[in-house]
Amino acid sequence: MKTFTDRVVAVAAELGVVVLDVDAASITLKAAAGEPEIRLDLVRLAGACRGLSEIELGARVAERVAAALDAGRTDTGLDLGATLPHLRPEGDTGPWSRPLVAGHLRRCLVEDGTQTMRYLQPMDLVKTGLSVAKLDARAEENLARWAPQGRWVPAPEIGPGVLASRVRDGHDAARFLIAERWFLGEEQLFCLMPTRDHLWVVPGSQEGAASAAMGLTPLARQVAAQSSYPLSDAVFVNAGGRLRVLKRAEP
Repeated sequence: MKTFTDRVVAVAAELGVVVLDVDAASITLKAAAGEPEIRLDLVRLAGACRGLSEIELGARVAERVAAALDAGRTDTGLDLGATLPHLRPEGDTGPWSRPLVAGHLRRCLVEDGTQTMRYLQPMDLVKTGLSVAKLDARAEENLARWAPQGRWVPAPEIGPGVLASRVRDGHDAARFLIAERWFLGEEQLFCLMPTRDHLWVVPGSQEGAASAAMGLTPLARQVAAQSSYPLSDAVFVNAGGRLRVLKRAEP
């Protein structure tokens, strides 16, 4: 059975915090190079976590770690106005991410600066004081504002009736998350994101839309294979913001 200290160490690892030392009464942590070392009193922390569920305990420990790291600082260093959603392929072992469509896509958050795009780590999220859900919502609003009209162009070279997002800012695929905002009145959108820079949409009101979208998978597979940032060759459905993968047997 895991001890309380084991749980604290596990939460620290999830947050990307290095555990420098552990004894019976305290744990010493360091967030990153250049950051100060912090020491948490395990006895007091255990008292503050008494009676909490596993999920609540993790949130409480994360809160205390973030508070200790931020002691004496007022700036999180994160530009919330430049925080955007980003998609990663399933099986990705790179930046911290979470499942979006099980078995197919993962989502994460990035800070898009003028010169670089930085993937956010769990400690970045903790330091904002906002929940992951609120940060996701903020990031999606930011994405919508970056290109409020979108750049949806007919793409007959891809397939009949296909529209493509061509903002070309490294976030075209992420617009799948909010595509329903540009296609009012459409109950379903059939979408393919072979890479982070591609988003192909077949509006569901078109006759044979699902079959037409499924017919694009060989091209999606080819485009993904040639890209440095592949995502998936599957067809996904955005139904009023509800996201899922299209099964081949569906009409």
